[in-house]
Amino acid sequence: EKYKGTHHKVDGAEKMQDATSRGVYIVRELTKNTCEWTRVQQVDLKISMPARVLDIVAKQHMGWTNRLQEKFRRNGKEVDREKVAALAEAVKERRGVPLMEDQAGVFERCLELLGEEGVEGGWK
Repeated sequence: EKYKGTHHKVDGAEKMQDATSRGVYIVRELTKNTCEWTRVQQVDLKISMPARVLDIVAKQHMGWTNRLQEKFRRNGKEVDREKVAALAEAVKERRGVPLMEDQAGVFERCLELLGEEGVEGGWK
């Protein structure tokens, strides 16, 4: 006989309203050891409820995301160093490839922020 899943009657089921929830997780690699993680969630409770109750439900729903974030949290300065190193490596790999106009503008602003010694000391 084919398995049909578990089916059981929940007390008060006739008074319950079906709700839907859809979501997507977007993970984008920033460096070898860092990523940006975005969670987009849409919930339709299909009922009206006071805003205060909705706030409580939303906070509980976000609890999992917050716990996950804390579990993988890293030192911000270490992450910044990794990002700078990855940028420097990308610049090295592109040596000899002409920059587009908008890229050249960004590079000039970086030079202004870092100064010539920053580029000399860290990127070459």
